[in-house]
Amino acid sequence: MNNIFEIEKEVEKVRFVLEKNGIDHVVRARVGVNLDVSGSMIELYKQGVVQKVVERILPLGLACDNNGEIDVWGFSNRAALACVATRENYKNIVEQEMMDGDLDHVLWEGTQYAPVIQANLDYYSGSESPVRNFFRKLFNKEFAEDSKLPVINYFLTDGENTDSKATQELFEYIKETESQIYYLLIGVGSAKYKFLRKMAEKFPNVGFVAVDSLKTFVTDENIYEQLLPNELCTWLKHEHDEEEDHH
Repeated sequence: MNNIFEIEKEVEKVRFVLEKNGIDHVVRARVGVNLDVSGSMIELYKQGVVQKVVERILPLGLACDNNGEIDVWGFSNRAALACVATRENYKNIVEQEMMDGDLDHVLWEGTQYAPVIQANLDYYSGSESPVRNFFRKLFNKEFAEDSKLPVINYFLTDGENTDSKATQELFEYIKETESQIYYLLIGVGSAKYKFLRKMAEKFPNVGFVAVDSLKTFVTDENIYEQLLPNELCTWLKHEHDEEEDHH
């Protein structure tokens, strides 16, 4: 996407898919993306494919996020919030903020899911955790209102994790505490992703999409059909109805 007109066309596609799934009102939700930065992903970063992922998810943030932005995380066996992408700064943001930014302590290592999920929880919850206070200062953000909103997180990985027990425990915690986070797990490549599929089957706020080729996926005209599956839209409607009931 090279200009505002192209972005707005993508936003309209997002809204069309939402309406097709019965959401004809403005959706208020936070949108984030967890990007695998383990060693096996390096070529997809160098080729600009991961940048395209951010560009395709950004319109979801513009259509849904109350701030018109998406939170971008990098994870390997560690995790960090890399940047907040907006319509003003998205060009080359992966190269500038992830590959050449301050993620040296995270880049190109192993694959664990729990650290980034825990970081998501600290960031989006209403708690005054040290992690949350750090992000508030770093991005000059106030979270009081945002912490009450549902969160859609797109979780992109190309490999199986080595911390299944810790990850499942976090998904259990999210379910039990009604933390209002939906994870769409996107498995890239030829791995079978038995664990991710199991999590999607077990938890109502977790979905799974298998992607053979990320290069093909990011150029797919129907990408928003996959990024906004029926289960996610049903969850969003439920969260919206719950919010309305509390007003």
